[in-house]
This record gives sequence, structure tokens and C-alpha cells, in this order.
Amino acid sequence: FLVSRYIARPAVEQRLKAYPKFQAVNDNISKDGAKLVLLLRLSPLVPFSLTNYGLGVTKVGFAEYVAASWAGMLPGTFAYVYLGSLGKVAADAADTGAAGGFDGIKLALYVVGAGATILATKLISSAASAAMEDSSTSEAGSSSSTGDGTSS
Repeated sequence: FLVSRYIARPAVEQRLKAYPKFQAVNDNISKDGAKLVLLLRLSPLVPFSLTNYGLGVTKVGFAEYVAASWAGMLPGTFAYVYLGSLGKVAADAADTGAAGGFDGIKLALYVVGAGATILATKLISSAASAAMEDSSTSEAGSSSSTGDGTSS
């Protein structure tokens, strides 16, 4: 983010001054920057490294970028940690075997929790993707209007 913000952004802005649509998109991104960053972080469709570089050339503020990135990465982090602990429980169960007295109820709760985590992650990702799609279609509709009720 910082590399693209301070090294690439001036060059990109110079090249794109001739494109007023880019300026309009950049202005709209700066209005809802934190929301956009949050949705991008929740969606698994866009790689984080590309998102970092792309957001670095926009007007999204550094503080809102960091806060929204942190909030958007939390659900995935919780899911990975939970699935890791589930793997440990499964490995412990395999080591002790049935004679070791492993609690089947505890294992069942872990499996149900893992299923709920996967479902919640899918629902959040789908909602984020849908919100980004709605945002891009409404932005495309508003950028094609000239303001006097006619389309350009």
C-alpha cells in the first residue's frame, strides 16, 4: 500500500488525468473508502497483494485503510485459527484412539463449530461480493449520467 501510495501514485495520476471517469471513480472511492476496503477484505475473490497496490493509488486514507483491513481480515483469521485447533483435536483423538477415552461430545461440538465457521465464512464472502457488485453497477450507472437527466 505504502509503496504504491508514495512511489506509483504520482505517476499513475499523471497518466490518468486525461480520463475523467477515473477521477470520478477515485472520488467515489474516497467517499466510502473504509467500506470498500472492508468489503474487499471480506471477499476471497481479490488477492490482498493486488488490493494493496490498487488501493494505494486511490485517495483512501491510511488510517481508514488499516482499520478496515484489520476488521475485514478478522473473520478469516478466526476461521483459520479455529480450523487449526480442530485439526489438533482430531490428531489428539487419533493418537489416543477409542480406548484413550476421548470425549465424543467434545469432538462433535468441534465438528459442528467448524461447519458453522465454514458456513459463516461463505455467507460473509457472498454478501461482500454481492455488495461490491451492487456498488459497481450503481457506480457505472451514476458515471454515465451527465447530471441533466441524459446519458453521455
